[in-house]
Amino acid sequence: MDLPQAAIREFKVYVSQAPAEYGWTAGGAVTFETKSGTNLWSGEVFEFFRDKSLNTMNRFERERHDTSGTPKPDFRRHQFGAALGGPILRDRVHFFTTAERTKTNLFATVTTGRPEFYSALEGTFPIPEYSNMVFARGDVQISPRQTVFGRYAWQDSDFTCEGCGGRTAVFSGNGIQQKRFSWVGGHTWVLSSRMLNELRVQVT
Repeated sequence: MDLPQAAIREFKVYVSQAPAEYGWTAGGAVTFETKSGTNLWSGEVFEFFRDKSLNTMNRFERERHDTSGTPKPDFRRHQFGAALGGPILRDRVHFFTTAERTKTNLFATVTTGRPEFYSALEGTFPIPEYSNMVFARGDVQISPRQTVFGRYAWQDSDFTCEGCGGRTAVFSGNGIQQKRFSWVGGHTWVLSSRMLNELRVQVT
């Protein structure tokens, strides 16, 4: 599942020959570490905004514009969120949480090539999309040698019409609605200078 960008601490890309712990894969693998709270309070608020002034018209939009004077679709994309992390019990218990929403006003321009028969199907149609994500993590330092953590991630996404536009009518595309969650817990125990035990459990 996807995670809010503020939840990612670091990532690695294995182009080939990924470590055996990630199982068999025909290509590479991407791994990432999520953020955790520290003894310092920290947070952020962000928004990325884009609108039609930064877009060029595709072939079908240009064709409709040139033949019928159809204006450029009013594309808008908002991606915004916030994050907060810090101590619950200094040096022992910490938390980190973040939420993010992406809302996109997309449009599909349909040009059948036979307007004399299918004029009702032609035009520019709105196909809005959104994605909401929440992430929370807690870490506990049991002792200098033992730590435990738990994290929860939730996602709700709706893609109105995948594959619509061009020669494909809006009603013939596929909509995708995703509701996903994941619980992960782990325990790390340093048994000696040469031995480490790690247990991890996940429910999705």
